[in-house]
Amino acid sequence: MRSSPSARCLPLVFALLPLRAAQPPPLVELLEVLRQNPDNPGAHNNVGLALKAAGDLQGAVRHLEKAIELNPEYARGYNSLGNALQASARSGGGMAQMERAAELHLIATQLQPSMASAYNSLGNAQRALNDPEAAVRALSVAVELSGSGTHYSNLGAASLELHRLRVKQAAAGGGGAEATAEAAAALEATLRWLRVAEQLSPTDASAANNLAAALEADGQLGGAREVFDRLLEADPENALLTVHRANVLKGQGQLHEAVHAYTRAIALGGGTEQLAYNNLGGALQVSANPNPGANPNPNPNANANPNPNASPSPNPNPNPNPNPNPDQALGSSQLALEAYTSAIALDPTDRTARDNLNKLPVGPPYRGMAAYETKVLAARAAAAAIAAHGARRAAAARGGGGGGVVAAGEPRSVTLFRTLRYLRRLETEQTPPPPG
Repeated sequence: MRSSPSARCLPLVFALLPLRAAQPPPLVELLEVLRQNPDNPGAHNNVGLALKAAGDLQGAVRHLEKAIELNPEYARGYNSLGNALQASARSGGGMAQMERAAELHLIATQLQPSMASAYNSLGNAQRALNDPEAAVRALSVAVELSGSGTHYSNLGAASLELHRLRVKQAAAGGGGAEATAEAAAALEATLRWLRVAEQLSPTDASAANNLAAALEADGQLGGAREVFDRLLEADPENALLTVHRANVLKGQGQLHEAVHAYTRAIALGGGTEQLAYNNLGGALQVSANPNPGANPNPNPNANANPNPNASPSPNPNPNPNPNPNPDQALGSSQLALEAYTSAIALDPTDRTARDNLNKLPVGPPYRGMAAYETKVLAARAAAAAIAAHGARRAAAARGGGGGGVVAAGEPRSVTLFRTLRYLRRLETEQTPPPPG
């Protein structure tokens, strides 16, 4: 009976390495095994995994490429290489690496259909490629094969992304009632899978975070807040969890507490400052303008975990106001302007923050559009006033005979201009509101 290619890669490693309970061998020992057996795919795979764990992604990719070159049917090598490329893509390597990672994971599932970890990795790569539907399919196989709490958590996270996609499609009218029903079904499945993940891995903070995000999406803000409170009790310095909890507080209408929470997240840092500034701006803007139709949507995916390996960018804003005083800030459009500006300074490509800034009445873009509109109306009002004045002079010259009567008073276009100019200045906080 012919042994599988994957099986041929394993005996050497287990024969040459001392056993350690739940501890991988040190890199120096793995390198020694590789030195003695340079043509063994399993030895290259183990060195690659150790280098990836040490943060040397280029070295990891090099050894994992060698592993599948030595054995083109080595399923575990394909999966390991895909994971290394995923890590590299999330560290700034680009989506091309993520696309290749997905291809490698798919090959691994074809070579070894019983490898749950390959389906899990494939689903994670498809999530990163914004294909939640495919991710749900792959991760569903992973949980069938393994029953792992981590895999259930990833499946729930992918299903939540699918729910958000269907909600957007329904809102755009492209999916209609069908997309609305699919969105509801995806959210129901999300909560079911994440409850299973919580039972299987009660101490897994990532699974709990995903559950809280799903509860928030379902409108169960009290339940989401309880989960975030529990997580922050165990990890009070976690800036990202602090932002998520602030989002829930904002959703509950507790804007004062939300501003405090966003401010704390900014002080904690941890690479979440841009997200915290943007959502802080949203909370301040909402409190300044309680009209629901004018509420900004600072981040529709606020609970999606950002790249854990990303380093915070330097803040080029010379006055980012890193510690706004919440007691003075509540209701301040000016501080919302500072918060959005700081978010953009941290990430100039952040379209969400730019969109929010453009919609902010005290922001330069909005004020500029208001000024242009007022200028156009002023030109029309001036033309109407000149025409009315000319008509009155003509009527006076005729002595009123046969020419009709020209109404006295200010033309309607002039009144409209004066009224709109005042309202725009009031809206953009360039004139004080009337007393009382």
